[in-house]
Amino acid sequence: MNKRTDISIVVCTYNRAGLLERALQSLVIQQCPPGLEYELIVVDDGSTDGSSALARDYARGWPDRIRYLEHAGHANRGKSTSRNLGIAEARG
Repeated sequence: MNKRTDISIVVCTYNRAGLLERALQSLVIQQCPPGLEYELIVVDDGSTDGSSALARDYARGWPDRIRYLEHAGHANRGKSTSRNLGIAEARG
């Protein structure tokens, strides 16, 4: 995708499906000022509770706005590594 992105939001999650759903719902209704575009990057840190499926569903539902990332092998690598993965993939 070559869409211009002004703002990148990185959300890391690990076994927080309930809170993740509330956060994603809040973010998808946000509107940027005219002329600005944002992306939401959800980094799953090896969740086992349904957070992964939820994040993938949102990414499929808003493919031009939301991206789902995880570590190789769906490993749990910790907050810092997850945040760094999201930042490395950010376009904004």
